[in-house]
Amino acid sequence: MHIRASSKARHSRVRFLIFGLWMAVLLAACGSTNAGVTPSSSKALPPRTTPKISSAPDTTPGDLTGIPAGSALAKPTVNGSTIDIPLGNGKSISWRKGTPLRIAFFAIGSNNAWLVAQIKAVQAQAARVGATVTVYDGNFDATTQQSQVETALTSGRYNAFIVNPVDPQLECDLFTVQAPAHNIPVVDLTGPLCSRNGNNGSAAWSPGTVAFVGGHDLERFFQNYFTKIAQDNPHATVGFLAGPHLNGPTTNAITAMKRVEAQYRGFDVVATYRTNYTSAQGLTDTEALLQAHPNVKVIVSTYSGQTYGALAALNSLGKAGKVKVYTIGGNREDITSIESGTVEMSVPLYPASMGITGVNVLYRVTRGEAAPRYLGNDGRPVSSLQKPGETELFLTKSNIAKYHPQY
Repeated sequence: MHIRASSKARHSRVRFLIFGLWMAVLLAACGSTNAGVTPSSSKALPPRTTPKISSAPDTTPGDLTGIPAGSALAKPTVNGSTIDIPLGNGKSISWRKGTPLRIAFFAIGSNNAWLVAQIKAVQAQAARVGATVTVYDGNFDATTQQSQVETALTSGRYNAFIVNPVDPQLECDLFTVQAPAHNIPVVDLTGPLCSRNGNNGSAAWSPGTVAFVGGHDLERFFQNYFTKIAQDNPHATVGFLAGPHLNGPTTNAITAMKRVEAQYRGFDVVATYRTNYTSAQGLTDTEALLQAHPNVKVIVSTYSGQTYGALAALNSLGKAGKVKVYTIGGNREDITSIESGTVEMSVPLYPASMGITGVNVLYRVTRGEAAPRYLGNDGRPVSSLQKPGETELFLTKSNIAKYHPQY
């Protein structure tokens, strides 16, 4: 017996066929979003040498030179063969001099190019400093990551943690209380722990940990990004692709967007979508956005992964070139898209530098050397491409040819 597919099912198949064909063309030109494949050259993008993680400026063991940082320092005290590492609030842990680092890295996930670049950077830098590292994939699930941390704490296998938290509030006690109780120093990447998620700069560091490395996940960064877009589009109907639930950067982005919308009255955000950062979700949400609000003229995204689903949706609906698209990432695909005009602007992220700096902080303090409590700009020195007085490096056609991404 033959059953006729519903119109909704047929539409779904057609939609994903279009998406698949569009992404195949994109990835053939740009390289896989997740696998770190070297992009082939195209007419829109002159051939360039694909940067490698090892080209990040802070790969020397313990080197934190030039990274924007707060004034507060973690200053270990060396007493013979014992190093006391201060964690704030009068707490510290003891480290035996010369003990090799055995790091557990709790990644928020591993399903996009940003995460893959950060994981590889942590692994590579750990090898450079003579440390071992085990990566735990949280799969964007707070319960999964919590279980992983609890198991690691009781295993006795690790003497240092680096974390990219799924739920910074839920996991506060794990990293600021339980880890120190097990004599384990913690460095937090992108997502201030406990109740500090809305804080900026040095206030993003949580006592109980050694340091926080980030910057492009904080509310101030998102406000700078959205302000630039609002100034360039003072009278626009806007659709907003944010990020996952419970995710600290997502919360900061939504808060910042509300503030910018209130300040720039003509900048009208008609819909906000929480995504999982993937292209497939970006496609689905952008289709829903444009069907509900066909007059949208600007789409603002918080990560390039979902942005390419948005571009596929615009293409399939005949709106390519009619809606401005802004994104965050500054990856290899962004270079091609800005050159071709399908993306208006991007702001770079530095996942490799962030991971490297996290390892370097642990390396320094366990050798008895001081390290800043807060390291900004994702653990990277400010780019020479950034204009004087410019709050962020805004990548557009005017400067994209000189820019080299980390992923």
